[in-house]
Amino acid sequence: MKKLILIVPLIIVVSVIAAIVLLFLKCWICGILILFFAFSLNRWSETFALNFQRERIRDYDFRILTYNVNRAHKISVNKGTTEELITFILEQNADIVLLQEYNADLYPLIQERLGWEYQHACGNDSTSRFKSVFSRFPIESYEQFMVNANNPEYEVFQNAFYCKKKYEDKEILPICKVTIRVGEKTLQIFNCHLMSNNFTVVIRNLRKKRRSAIYGLFPIMRRIDYGYEARDVQAKVISESINPIVPTLVCGDMNDISGSSPLRVLKGCGLSDAWWKKGCGFGFTFHGLGLRLRLDHVLFSPQSLKLKKVFVLQNAVSDHFPLVCDFDFISCAVIKVKQT
Repeated sequence: MKKLILIVPLIIVVSVIAAIVLLFLKCWICGILILFFAFSLNRWSETFALNFQRERIRDYDFRILTYNVNRAHKISVNKGTTEELITFILEQNADIVLLQEYNADLYPLIQERLGWEYQHACGNDSTSRFKSVFSRFPIESYEQFMVNANNPEYEVFQNAFYCKKKYEDKEILPICKVTIRVGEKTLQIFNCHLMSNNFTVVIRNLRKKRRSAIYGLFPIMRRIDYGYEARDVQAKVISESINPIVPTLVCGDMNDISGSSPLRVLKGCGLSDAWWKKGCGFGFTFHGLGLRLRLDHVLFSPQSLKLKKVFVLQNAVSDHFPLVCDFDFISCAVIKVKQT
């Protein structure tokens, strides 16, 4: 059932088109019912944001950029160069930069150049699982999430696909938590790269063996099931680590679309989806493999943070597009940052 969420955007689009055709043919009742179904499904899944009025806001307390840069390995599918990536990130004038699929050891130039602009950084050691945080504001603490894979609660991580890296007999999760001091306020941020289905491994193996795609159907379905189960567990780990009295951001490549089970677990902690609140349209962030999916998300605590602006920046430097958000603290006078 969980896999059905993948076709929800398609169901919404087809339903709207069918409703328009029926209304054009003057089948009013059927057209209105189908249109109501489409809008209800869209509201439930938070798929297509309908915020048509764009605010031109220049003042904010902080800007955050989350970006899967696809630089975790020496072999990548990126079209852009490392220099283009650095220039692109710096042009966005973000105060806090969250990178996923980023390997500091392989790309020391990124470390050096971003270090000139961002005096505070963390998540660059061997346990980072390819996540890093760069900040203009002081970083007060950093926590890399790890679990005991022998614990039955985390049995899913015993699967060979997920046990990619261990540290002192613990499985390293692709999640970290940082607390950052912004003026008089403390901000807790979770930088995430939740487990990928990674069915492309199956496709590559089929190509090597020169077999047709039909042989990969069941392995792909198994990987998707593992992925859903692992992301549910990871979302639960994050939700249990959220301090509800501290302004909170959960950001990154969630490897799931809106309306999915992991995102609902996180929203159950009182978080809101930034794109749904201020975006417009589908806002896809993944454009690899010929797909168009919104896999990157920013969730925030609306009781302590006011979202002023959210936008997706399109470029060919990675197979993902970055998501950028501007925030204010609620009921707090913090020195404003001017956009240049």
